[in-house]
Amino acid sequence: MEEEKSLIDTLLNDTPPDNYLKQEAHQLKEIDVDERSEQEESDRPLLPPEMMTVIMIAGLIGGMMLVVYTLIFWVF
Repeated sequence: MEEEKSLIDTLLNDTPPDNYLKQEAHQLKEIDVDERSEQEESDRPLLPPEMMTVIMIAGLIGGMMLVVYTLIFWVF
C-alpha cells in the first residue's frame, strides 16, 4: 500500500506522487458535503452563549422594571 503524502509534504519536497490528483479526487468524492453540513447545523446552538447571557440579563432587568412600575403606579 502506498503511503499517502499530504499537500504540505508535496509542496515542501517538490516531489508529488504520480497519482496525486487521482488520490485527491477520490478523497473529495468520499466526503458528503451536504450531509455533513446538515449535521453541523443541527449540532450548533441557536444563539452563541454570550447572546444567551445578554438576553437573560435583559429579561431580568425588564422584569424588575415591570415590578417596580407596578408597585409605584398601581399599588401606591
